[in-house]
Amino acid sequence: MNAFNPDFSHRLNALSHNCEDFTAADLTDTILLMCQRAAAIIDVVALQFEGEVGRMNDVINSAALMAAVNEIHDIEAITTAFHEKKERKAAV
Repeated sequence: MNAFNPDFSHRLNALSHNCEDFTAADLTDTILLMCQRAAAIIDVVALQFEGEVGRMNDVINSAALMAAVNEIHDIEAITTAFHEKKERKAAV
């Protein structure tokens, strides 16, 4: 059976494009940028409720909030994968 396994390495902020060489510093930089993206999305949505900008429709607000949620899920997936990689290396 062929597994569907897309390459999302472009989402990582790493000096090395090889995920095997992904370091704790790369993880820190990646998470920082992902948190900044999620916060920026939430800030844009929140501004409309503070009277700063006009109100966007519900479909746009929902899509924006889901993009922020997906950033958070990506952070979880990346930290889990990094931890599991470290555990596999320690077990060898």
